Amino acid sequence: MTQLVCACCNKHSDEHKLIFCVFCKESYLHSCVDLSTAELRKIKASKNLTWSCVKCSNFGDTINDLKSIVLALQKEVESLKSVNQQHLTQSANFTMDEIIHELEDRNSRKCNLILFGLKEDNILNKEERANLEHGVVNNIIKTVDPNIHTEFNIFRLGKYDSTSNKKSDRVIEEEQISKFSQSTIFYHQDLECNNHAVLRAELELWCIYQSNSMGLNTETFCLGVTTVRIPVGKGTPRGKNYNTFDEECAKRQGIIAIKNNDNLCLPRALVVAMAYVDKDPDYVKVRRDIGKVQTERTQQLIEKANVKCADCLRTFKSQACFDNHIEVGTEGSLCQQVRLCPNCLRTIKANREHTCGEIFCKICQKHQPQGHLCFMQPDTGKPKTKDVLFVFYDLETRQEKLNGDDLEHEPNLCVFKQCCDVCIKTSDIICKKCGLRLQKVRGANPIASFMIHILEIRKKFKKVVVLAHNGQAFDHQFILSHILKKTDLAPELIMRGTKIILMQLQNIKFLDSLNYFPMPLSALPKAFGLKELKKGYFPHLFNTLENQSYVGPLPQVEYYSPDTMKPEAREEFLKWYEDHKRDQFDFQKEFIDYCVSDVEILTGACLKFREQMITTTNVCPFTNACTIASACNKVFRRNFLKPNTIGIIPKGGYRMTDNQSMIALKWLVWEENQRKITIQHAGRGQEAILSGLKVDGFCENQVFEFQGCYYHGCPRCFKHQRDEPLSDDPTESMNFRYESTVAKIERLKAAGYDVIEKWECDFRREMRENTEILKYVENNPLLSHSPLNPRDAFYGGRTGNCRTYYKTKGAEKIKYLDVCSLYPWVCKYGKYPVGHPEVFVGDQCKSINLQETDGIIKCTVLPPRNLYHPVLPTKMNNKLMFVLCRTCGQNLSAEECQHTEEDRALSGTWVIDEVLKALEKGYEILKIDEVWKYRVEQYDIDQKTGGLFVEMMNKFIKIKQESSGWPGNSATDEQKSKYIEEFFNREGIKLEFDAILNNPGLRCLAKLMLNSFWGKLGQQENQPKTRIVNNPEEFFNMMTNPSIYVNSVLPISEDSLVVDYSFKEESYEPISTVNVCLAAYTTAQARLKLYSYLEELGDRVLYYDTDSIIFTHMDMEFEPSTGHFIGDMTDELESYGPGSYIKEFVSGGPKNYAYKVYSTAEKDEKVVCKVKGICLNYNASLLVNFDSIKEMILTDSEPVKIVTKAIRRTKEHEVVTREETKIYRPNSLKRKFYADHSSQPYGFKRTRDDL
Repeated sequence: MTQLVCACCNKHSDEHKLIFCVFCKESYLHSCVDLSTAELRKIKASKNLTWSCVKCSNFGDTINDLKSIVLALQKEVESLKSVNQQHLTQSANFTMDEIIHELEDRNSRKCNLILFGLKEDNILNKEERANLEHGVVNNIIKTVDPNIHTEFNIFRLGKYDSTSNKKSDRVIEEEQISKFSQSTIFYHQDLECNNHAVLRAELELWCIYQSNSMGLNTETFCLGVTTVRIPVGKGTPRGKNYNTFDEECAKRQGIIAIKNNDNLCLPRALVVAMAYVDKDPDYVKVRRDIGKVQTERTQQLIEKANVKCADCLRTFKSQACFDNHIEVGTEGSLCQQVRLCPNCLRTIKANREHTCGEIFCKICQKHQPQGHLCFMQPDTGKPKTKDVLFVFYDLETRQEKLNGDDLEHEPNLCVFKQCCDVCIKTSDIICKKCGLRLQKVRGANPIASFMIHILEIRKKFKKVVVLAHNGQAFDHQFILSHILKKTDLAPELIMRGTKIILMQLQNIKFLDSLNYFPMPLSALPKAFGLKELKKGYFPHLFNTLENQSYVGPLPQVEYYSPDTMKPEAREEFLKWYEDHKRDQFDFQKEFIDYCVSDVEILTGACLKFREQMITTTNVCPFTNACTIASACNKVFRRNFLKPNTIGIIPKGGYRMTDNQSMIALKWLVWEENQRKITIQHAGRGQEAILSGLKVDGFCENQVFEFQGCYYHGCPRCFKHQRDEPLSDDPTESMNFRYESTVAKIERLKAAGYDVIEKWECDFRREMRENTEILKYVENNPLLSHSPLNPRDAFYGGRTGNCRTYYKTKGAEKIKYLDVCSLYPWVCKYGKYPVGHPEVFVGDQCKSINLQETDGIIKCTVLPPRNLYHPVLPTKMNNKLMFVLCRTCGQNLSAEECQHTEEDRALSGTWVIDEVLKALEKGYEILKIDEVWKYRVEQYDIDQKTGGLFVEMMNKFIKIKQESSGWPGNSATDEQKSKYIEEFFNREGIKLEFDAILNNPGLRCLAKLMLNSFWGKLGQQENQPKTRIVNNPEEFFNMMTNPSIYVNSVLPISEDSLVVDYSFKEESYEPISTVNVCLAAYTTAQARLKLYSYLEELGDRVLYYDTDSIIFTHMDMEFEPSTGHFIGDMTDELESYGPGSYIKEFVSGGPKNYAYKVYSTAEKDEKVVCKVKGICLNYNASLLVNFDSIKEMILTDSEPVKIVTKAIRRTKEHEVVTREETKIYRPNSLKRKFYADHSSQPYGFKRTRDDL
């Protein structure tokens, strides 16, 4: 291989390691000219890219240029001597400030985007930038599929582009492209968007492409790319004689451009100037930073220049900085406000009490030692009932206006009813505090009038709660759209996609009653016993401009959309219509009456629910929570939670508690490898403490410090808002953290230690560029597995089909049983971890006896070959699956398994109880990585004591049972007393004789509390958040906030943006009401309860779903016993008459089945069909039903297309009616199925004992 000499370092190297300058014809090692290996490969591989060295492209240094520089500097030095020192400092600072801002601007743009070897700062022309962006997106798409044609416009946000406030999406269109995704690639300003990031975007897009089995062949997809230019610098605009800043520097005499990315422009410039004035023989090396000479001298200069303040103990880089910090402002001097603790070296606010090693804990609400373990705190609050206004409203809309191919909904009626603390229990028409209670707003824009009223009346109250049923998806959308387009208000939002869970506008809270009662509005009167109220019928499609004054016969039946009703509801409606079709129909009267009726139903249900909640739980669901799950959690914490019971899991778990810990260990083990030493660090035990300071690594006299960029305030990664309080700790800022880091290093050096530092961003770059590092750390035994993540043990319910079709023969019957109140049963009778666990890792796990251990385990297991119902769940193919071979399951292989044990083994995290059951069924543990050993609480049935959630469960089980009334077989007092005694013996709950009365509202409340409680414990932390931004400063602050990632930006108008963001992994705080281990225990014990029936029934099982089983039965065969208490099996077919049974069953997959049931009560067959994702209204049920599913399964016929009209929301929060096509096909993929419609789990293989 040809060897060449580097013109920079004179080293001989292989040709492929050097890059060739097209102007001076010299060759350079890529490391000498700051090119990464990825950039080198990209430039060499491209026919269109050329490269020039710094000398040729930037400076073009000549002897005449150097002479001019010398003369200019000499003149400047002479002139400065005669200038007043104060003026000199101010002038120099101003000039340097301009230069620093300009260099930061160039550097920021340089780091912002490197597109396949071309750096953005080399192209300043706006059209060229547009073409460059077009090119990168086009290249990404072409990488996925070279046949795609792309057309799109450029959309920029920021000061740089004068058209940035105009909305312009990039849309890639082609008649033969499938609608496989709508994706946004958005790079945060702190992320270097280089080739690595572009390739990552390609990979993400490729994954989306691969996930669509149909490929790109039918419709369109959108790829959104948003570029934001952060405004920096404040100098006057440069003239137009130069194309680039580098060109200007090269042409202007007396200017030397300092190339750096570490924000050390000034000290670097001083080092270069000193080398020139001193006639340093290494001047050229210093100026060009050859061999990092400039970098080393810069660090030495900084260390010598530090000025320390004797009062606040902080260190400053120059006299000017020192003088600035003692200047007295309106709040005193900075020296008086901030100080450095001499012991722990933290920079702290001077007016706050400080104890070394302590921080203020938001969860515990008090100062606690750093690294302490938190507990869920009991709630001591009370429901707010004074100065609260409740507003219940409903909208009616016209849908005549076209929005593309959709029909846009336009409100033309708003009815609302308001209730305050004065009138909430009265039926007064007018309240002396809140005024006219029921109001109707008609016209072209009722939303504007409604909002004017709400914004005005809120001034009389501390809180205003506005509720609509399904407001998240419909009514509230119009409110938000109005706010975005017609006002400058900026409400706080909690969104789920485009649905509005909570909208907080000052003291106004918009909520959705559907988040409390998961049922249609028409079901509320029965649920809450509102006997006088009933939802009627209204021809919504008749609501047009033309018909507003209509008076005449009932509109034609199609205006009521009967074919979109369920078959039973349609039949009932048609009967009503036939009885009333000759009635006179006054549109305005019926229009208003219908809407008023809806509002009255909503008001009655919500107020009854609120009253019962406050009476029974001391919690107001609407002022204390925004969903039924959060209300249940509040009830538990306010009434039943004991202190120091439920531990809050630290961010990152109980070891390696932040992202820095793992990456720090990677660097330390790499240093061990390179230096051939053994370092004392956290991966080998305890970290060393030197001079009162804990250090990351220590070996003899060497100290190794890994500086995580976020935790130590890296000035390169976090350039903006360095003095702003941080979200995870408002007492700190990036500058505070950086100062503390510098102070710590200085103390260690002063103590005589040799300190080796590494910044996280540098090490991550080195790992990207050096595959040897990455390979070594990934295979190192200390880092071979990631820490246990308890969320990995949180699986959902077990759902699937074991047969696709079955018809009974002879006396055979198909039974359908369901566990009564499965999750409440688990919450009461199940075991739950309390406190914080003892953690065992690696070899420590060998000492554990799993049979005597409770908790969570991360391990690798080998399933048995021939288990019909596998035990352990695993996530693969975007499904929760139960397999006997990992490889067979991943490949959905229908072949007999021939894989090795290594290929079959499953690695995962599970609740230990499930693993013990697996061991009982033949699984083997191959390796244990980590165990969290917990102490558990469980209800003692005999003693009727213990249990974590028993008190809460008992309270609402009692309420539910009492409000259900007496059983049908309890007619006499003796029978009633026996019923109370039996219930006590079984549940340990004493029912009150006089309290057993039929109360639908109270029963509904109890059911909601029992079934909705545990879910909040497993809530996903660090969820995306949404903010409405109305001014550029707030937007740019978000873009430069070091604690958050901006995920997407949606321009709504010229003045408003909707910004979706999330906290960085390092900065989000654990939620004080969440412990995912409790949620994992809940679902695991529910699956084990279901499994106890699956293992008994074996291959007789046709279908199972979380808490129910459909199975075949013959006389003398095992059948689970049934009962009526929680946890008992109940007969799901009992409503058809005692002894009713299924004769024929068909299933197209999980939550996709139909059956024919013989009703003993009617002596006839009934057909039931349930398909998740398809609303089986009258039209849909004609296409998707028992017969069509059966035909598809038996004859492999074509899928069925269902065309429906659905109400949808756009991203601009407009509501439209849109025609949609859904395709139904059987989808049985969780097991391997055979021609006889039977199945086996993936990896199943009969052993010799079975044959």
